[in-house]
Amino acid sequence: MGRGDVARLADFTLGLGAALRPDRTDRPHESGDPISTRVGPVEVRAGEGRLSFHLDSGEAWRLAASAFAGDARLAVEQDDGIVTFALRGGRFPGTTLSADLDGRLEAQGEVARLSLSLAFAGVSAEADAVAWLRGEAALAGAASFQRAQLSEAVALRLGGPGRLALDADWRLRLDALEGAAPSP
Repeated sequence: MGRGDVARLADFTLGLGAALRPDRTDRPHESGDPISTRVGPVEVRAGEGRLSFHLDSGEAWRLAASAFAGDARLAVEQDDGIVTFALRGGRFPGTTLSADLDGRLEAQGEVARLSLSLAFAGVSAEADAVAWLRGEAALAGAASFQRAQLSEAVALRLGGPGRLALDADWRLRLDALEGAAPSP
């Protein structure tokens, strides 16, 4: 690869597709939802172990502790128009890969900004939340891991700088950058 070239190393959904597929019927929020608020153009609903983001077209993204393996726990807080959330103790289904993450949704003027950190790759990324929810942008950042163990038999190794992107449909893409290559 030449300078500035990118090689796609992995493109996968980590078994979350069906479990976290948004419910496009846009049911009214449940009365037990301790959080039902709007952050810019994004409606946020949260209840016991679950969080969802809604646009005018309905539910656009869902995070549910029950979709992850292990002892996943989801904490969601709202303060002054900022929603923060953290998933701890879970693994991506069918893997040994930690699903621990931290997120923050806040309005910056007319734009809702979403930031997300994925512990397993040391990735922190930020994007326009509406563009990300509509599939027009990815949350992407520099990947800082040497090896990510997916299962006993499968591991991702990165022999140089990489970039990890997360789409709203839970697709992860890992790219090697500037001469990096997958390690044997």
